[in-house]
Amino acid sequence: MTYFTIVLEQIFIFIVYAMIGVVCVKTGIINKDGLNVFSRLITKVTLPVMIFTNTINGATRRQFLDSLSVLLLSAVMYFLLYLLGRFLAGRFALSGNEKNAFHACTMFGNVGFMGIPLVSALFP
Repeated sequence: MTYFTIVLEQIFIFIVYAMIGVVCVKTGIINKDGLNVFSRLITKVTLPVMIFTNTINGATRRQFLDSLSVLLLSAVMYFLLYLLGRFLAGRFALSGNEKNAFHACTMFGNVGFMGIPLVSALFP
């Protein structure tokens, strides 16, 4: 399977999950309180467990050492995104929670919900 089809399949799965969520909210199956519970469950339990499981399964010391350059580039990228977020938040005159949320979105985007599943599918 080519990388393009793997990415396309993962995006399709993500869209299906999102549509299921929209339908559940629109039909009243999940209310505002339920959304808060799901949000906390995903960010505080499911996502860390997924990251931990993907890290533990199949990673060898050699693979880790071979990927140090990628880790270094990732650290540089996050530092640059941090600076960009601070700069843009200042330019847009954001403050308080808006500034913090904007800053977080600038740095991390959709890594947890789209990036990690994509990388896991591309490089099992």
